[in-house]
Amino acid sequence: MRKSYILSWIFSFMLLVPALAQIKNIDIAMKGSIEANQEHVSFIERLADGESYRIELNSMGCFGGSEYVMTIFRKSNNYFATFDDQTIELTEEDLKDFIGFEQELVNISKGYCTSVDTYTLSYKNEKWSKKDASCSWNGMARLRHKFKSRSLTNKS
Repeated sequence: MRKSYILSWIFSFMLLVPALAQIKNIDIAMKGSIEANQEHVSFIERLADGESYRIELNSMGCFGGSEYVMTIFRKSNNYFATFDDQTIELTEEDLKDFIGFEQELVNISKGYCTSVDTYTLSYKNEKWSKKDASCSWNGMARLRHKFKSRSLTNKS
């Protein structure tokens, strides 16, 4: 009787160890990105005339995945966003939305949802990524929805 109890306990422990290792791997992966509360000047605030940066979203979940890319650029002291083969000129409110987007992204908590959005932002030689497994933030979807509701022009 005692042997079966010990074997049962060992078997349960063996099942638990891989699960704990996965949690540790998630923590290690997050350390390669910008941490919450770390000072971060948004890429849109850094753009000089003629420069651009990219926001890439790779979303993976139980039922598939998707990818989106948005490019933000500055031309003649005006700002533009290009996505879904369309370009829109950004307003002052839009610029604040992009700054807020990056601040929220930097400070987002890990979450434990099975759907994971990986955001990768690239500007010049700088590139950083952050994972969102909250299933509730949807930062890129909010930006895209806001711009889709406005009159868009085709890329020139």
